[in-house]
Amino acid sequence: MYSPSGTGQQTGALSRDSASLNIRGFNTRSFLRSGFRQDTVTDVINVDRQEIARGPQSLLYGVAALGGIVNITPRYPRATPRTTVRLGFGNDDFQRAELYNTGPILRARPLNYGVGLVYQSTSSPDDFDDRTRMLITPALEYRPFRDTNIFLDIEYGRFRNEGNQFKDLPDANAGNVRNALGLRVAENVNEFNETANVARDRFGRDRFFRLSGGDTFVEDDYFNGTIELTQKLFRGLTFVGSANYSDKLTRRRTLDSQSVTTANTTGAAPTGVGLWTNVGPNPVNPAQTWWKTVSYQWAMADSHTFIRQTRLDLNYEFTLFGNRQSLLVGRMDQNVDQRQRTTAQVTSNVTGGTNRSFVAFGDFGGIRYAGEQVRPFRDQLFVEWNTGHYAIYQGRWWQDREGSERVTVIGGFRWDRYMVRDLQYTFQKADPTQPDSDLANWVKPSTYDASANSTPGQTPKVEGYRFGGRVQRETSPTLGVSFAVTPDISVYAVSAAGVFPNTGQRDGAGDPFKAEKTQSEELGVKFDLWKDRNGRPRVSASVAAFRIQRENAVYNLFWAPQPRSNNQATKRSGFTANTQVSGTGPNAYAVTNSAFTTFQTNQPVTYLLPVGYVAAADLSHPRVAGAPQQGGYILVDYGSLGAAASDPLRRAMDAAASDVGNLTALQQATVGSGAGAFNANNGYMNRNSDTAYDDQTKGIDLQLYFNLTDNLSSVLTYTYLVQGVTGGFQVVDQPSGTEYDSWWNYMGIPLETRRANLDEASYDFSGEISGARTIDNPRNSLSLWTKYTFTEGTMRGFDLGVGILYNGERQSQVAINNGARNLQNLENQRLKPRFAADYKINLGLGYRRTIARRMWNFRLNVNNLLDEQKKVTYGASTLHINPADGALVPSTTAGAQTITVPERAVRYYEPVSFRLTAGTSF
Repeated sequence: MYSPSGTGQQTGALSRDSASLNIRGFNTRSFLRSGFRQDTVTDVINVDRQEIARGPQSLLYGVAALGGIVNITPRYPRATPRTTVRLGFGNDDFQRAELYNTGPILRARPLNYGVGLVYQSTSSPDDFDDRTRMLITPALEYRPFRDTNIFLDIEYGRFRNEGNQFKDLPDANAGNVRNALGLRVAENVNEFNETANVARDRFGRDRFFRLSGGDTFVEDDYFNGTIELTQKLFRGLTFVGSANYSDKLTRRRTLDSQSVTTANTTGAAPTGVGLWTNVGPNPVNPAQTWWKTVSYQWAMADSHTFIRQTRLDLNYEFTLFGNRQSLLVGRMDQNVDQRQRTTAQVTSNVTGGTNRSFVAFGDFGGIRYAGEQVRPFRDQLFVEWNTGHYAIYQGRWWQDREGSERVTVIGGFRWDRYMVRDLQYTFQKADPTQPDSDLANWVKPSTYDASANSTPGQTPKVEGYRFGGRVQRETSPTLGVSFAVTPDISVYAVSAAGVFPNTGQRDGAGDPFKAEKTQSEELGVKFDLWKDRNGRPRVSASVAAFRIQRENAVYNLFWAPQPRSNNQATKRSGFTANTQVSGTGPNAYAVTNSAFTTFQTNQPVTYLLPVGYVAAADLSHPRVAGAPQQGGYILVDYGSLGAAASDPLRRAMDAAASDVGNLTALQQATVGSGAGAFNANNGYMNRNSDTAYDDQTKGIDLQLYFNLTDNLSSVLTYTYLVQGVTGGFQVVDQPSGTEYDSWWNYMGIPLETRRANLDEASYDFSGEISGARTIDNPRNSLSLWTKYTFTEGTMRGFDLGVGILYNGERQSQVAINNGARNLQNLENQRLKPRFAADYKINLGLGYRRTIARRMWNFRLNVNNLLDEQKKVTYGASTLHINPADGALVPSTTAGAQTITVPERAVRYYEPVSFRLTAGTSF
């Protein structure tokens, strides 16, 4: 499952470096800082607060706000001088030092400054994965006039991650064997149908092992700057103008295309390039010796991203019939310019190697960089821009006796325009005779690749501009109302929209997809109850029921028609197109032999029919005996088929098309080898396309705040979330297709029905998977944080906090494959059990004490206090096999044997960790 917003990716907890957070079932791909997109690493030293706004937020924040946003407010300088110093350390080599200083520069016309410095390094429980962060964050706030305020926020830093790649890799498959349960399986899978990994399974290494070693790295040098001008123009009218510029240079040394390479010999070691290890007899041919080596390629890609953003707001506050009103109009511009250079390896670490390196199978010293050279392969320029205009009204109405408005109305509309450009420059040799390792001989061409302009049948692209250079437009309406039942209780309803552009994908006909959009409906209540003597509520809560409907998410169907490739004639090597091949014997006749690798709609349609579908009584019929046959297949001319009553090939074709045990019985494109091969011309040759689908999330959000005493406080959040498919998956029509094209079986359309209507686009087959979940969000999740502060006695100065994080049972895999079929309804499917519910306990302990006339704050944070690192859930699947060879067969097959096979789902967690910090201010 895939969507441009990334929502199809399975999501768990937010990782320590992730820029993605799942809100109400939809991913937020980037954080915002002062309302601007931020692609750089920030730090808590320059964070005043983090706002999580649930629900689509495109009205104010534009694209990429489908289910909610996270907006960071930076730390503002203060007029009072203050310096804060903190030091910290912990397990996994955690070290941190930070310094923050703020104060005035000018007092008459206030000019205040703030500057933060951070250094942090840490490793992880896994091998390597060492991270360092250095950051400086200067800021200025200046009020040159009474109604003018200028704020400047800057971050500059470096983030480096070393030894950050793969821990393990799948072992190679020697072939099919029968396991202890009698099932025929690949040799490299275990009883749970899990692929064996080299280190973990073959050699017993634990989960913390990292085969890729410590020589890989990613290093970001980044700058992020925002300036904001607030100007009161006259009473009630305020102008806010802000601009943001960010610059991120990323350097990488990574391992790509790693795999286990194998060879079989009957004696000496293989002569092929590699560091070969003898792993014993070939499991499927004991007469052979099986050899393995691990091969890989180095890549040293660089990328440079520039983002320029501006925002202009004009806010007018006024009264109407004694009620407060507000109008906000604004414009937001965003321009992203990303330049990336990819590389290709041209030397090796072994004699005779050219573009790959090797390590011996079973060598667990970690892959080391041996100075292999890489050449520049391609420069890519990716540019996108987005302009949004918005207008928002907020009105307060119906004053009560105390003068407070009971009703608040919010309404707004946003217009977005966006465009994307993608140019590629593939390096070429200045002198074609020189070897690839002559790096100076590779030059960047002066003109971009031909792919910048589309060919017929492809997504319209002109000089790299997507959509044929046509600007895309989207709208996002929002409407909400809040009613104060009492001064302490209010209810609200809101409907809002979100937008995420589909900037490059296309359907099977070559047409670009519309933007991915969400529309939400939300009902909620907020209340503050049982106020103390200072007017502070003892209990506050916000409860909301919501539904978010999404359209135009994208899903790849491996079988879907792709007519955009029709008639892009590519002949198979060594063949002459559309020749005639004949059968043998007195009844022989000729059939067109296509020789094309794509479906030619203006040429005879032919299929390769497996002989096994011909009834025994029909094998001697002239239509069968005289047909061209080879390798157990008959080359059938679709146009020559007669009625089933008189044509045995029609009867056999119908039997093959109706075989529920083999949905692709008629998809074979070629049989045989060399110039004598038979080549079919059937529509299934053009398949594998993206389609759009719709889904929704719905549920309940709860945030509950307790201040039961002056010393005890608690925060509880709970989410109930249901997500599932609601429709879509509509394919495009395949011109000149037939009822025998194999995708009809995946669509579940009966043979006679499709004969009456061959327009694939007219069928809706999404009902079978309606309601199916596409990501692993738990239905129930809860967090509770409770803190008690000691103010008297011997414990005075201490505070104790305990947090509980609970995730309910969740699915461990998507039960929809890229055939868009609900696998749970099919026989012989192996499905992993659901992940069991899990919980984590975190602990926080603080102590404040005056030392040397300075107030010091000591804190100890412990995560995963119970150190639960692994949770396994077991289950079982029922399969039907042929006892003679262990192959899967339908349950209705005569003599079929039913077996039960074990299944498991495994989830890992970070082990217990602690962080101790000490800080003071002066």
